[in-house]
Amino acid sequence: MRRLIRPALLLSGIACLAAAPPVPAPWPASPAATADPAHFPESAMVLRAAIGEAIERDDGDAVVAGVERLAAMGGTLSLASRARIAPFLAPGEEEALSEKFDDNADIIARSVLETEVPAEHRIVEGIAWDAATRRLFAGTVIDGRLLVREGRSWRTVPLDGPVGGLFGMAVDGPRRILWLTSGLAEQVAEPQRAFRGLIAVDLDRLAVVRRVPLAGAGSPGDLAIGADGSVYVSNGETGAIHVCRPGCTALVDLLPAGRFRNPQGLALSRDGKRLYIADYGYGIALLDLASGALTRLGAATPAMLDGIDGLVAYRDALIAIQNGSIPRRIIRLRLDRKGREVRAVDVLERANPDWGEPTLGAIADKRLIFVADGQWERFSARGAAIGREPPRATAIRALPLAN
Repeated sequence: MRRLIRPALLLSGIACLAAAPPVPAPWPASPAATADPAHFPESAMVLRAAIGEAIERDDGDAVVAGVERLAAMGGTLSLASRARIAPFLAPGEEEALSEKFDDNADIIARSVLETEVPAEHRIVEGIAWDAATRRLFAGTVIDGRLLVREGRSWRTVPLDGPVGGLFGMAVDGPRRILWLTSGLAEQVAEPQRAFRGLIAVDLDRLAVVRRVPLAGAGSPGDLAIGADGSVYVSNGETGAIHVCRPGCTALVDLLPAGRFRNPQGLALSRDGKRLYIADYGYGIALLDLASGALTRLGAATPAMLDGIDGLVAYRDALIAIQNGSIPRRIIRLRLDRKGREVRAVDVLERANPDWGEPTLGAIADKRLIFVADGQWERFSARGAAIGREPPRATAIRALPLAN
């Protein structure tokens, strides 16, 4: 969905650089008050901010340490930002870093066009795959339309009653339910009639069977479904995580408002015991569902784990769609046997010129099917078009996930 934090180059105003804490580390109780590299060592946004502050105070050692870590994490810098750090680097350092930043920005393009959603359906955010019927679903933000692809064509699935923008969606295969989050964003055409909560659609009848309201503030974002049918929901506005357990009548807090800065994608471990939560500006948190312990998902080597919009589980790994990283990437996170540390990061796709802004995705067989061109930047309040470019279809691409 439309993130509340946007990536920036060399911001200032965050605490100075510090060494990464041991793994696993508790997730800070107040993330915004502890936004420094010591607490969030996998956040390139936080690191860029610290580099910017180091430049302002003329701390050459901190600048060099910061940019070397950024390069090791997989980040890059624009030519303008490289010019800002150049006075702090020795000639050999500058050349080596520039080469590494160039390598980190190299295009990796492995996905292929799967289909396109026609241009009249504006801001496609979430998609879902029903393996039993091999149907693809997509939802729109501006008009709140649920679409299903049957054969080579799309049709609208009626959602009787009020609806807002559609964001995350996922299939509960055993119960034959498609869960959708419905909520608000500036671009929603009719905010006055927007429903905030979950909508359950029977996959066999394609009819709404339940509505689960969000009683509190904010708006639902992405979601993940547990083996018992529990639905976990992120709230990017308040920083809360909600849950709808089987038979629930309303979304309730699993983690309270303010626990995250801007939670987006969610994914469950294969055994269903852990919930992974992507905080857009800070990285990935790990919630033990039995104990309630909330820790940071650390990495064995420097890794860039912020800027994640879509997050899905695949076997014992996580697939992340990073539209807030520089460069934008789709990555596979290979975890240790306990699922508590990233052991390796595979860059599956990076800076593909056929993308616009990639958003959310779903696993279909051994592929990631994802929205490759959300087009948020083309629309303003109530869906008004920005600029005079003609409408364009939304590309849905497929990325092989062998191994």
